[in-house]
Amino acid sequence: DILKLWHIDGYTEQEIADIRGKKEGRPITQQAISKTIRKAIRKIKKALEGESSIK
Repeated sequence: DILKLWHIDGYTEQEIADIRGKKEGRPITQQAISKTIRKAIRKIKKALEGESSIK
């Protein structure tokens, strides 16, 4: 899953959406951007709780 490879810094919201769009073969929408950011925020929260590592 390519989204597991992204780092907190180094990607803009649009770049994350581009990756997501390419991965899923769909045009990029604001909804896709929002969904990607929500996923990312969950991953960051989990990492801060020590459940997983973002790196």
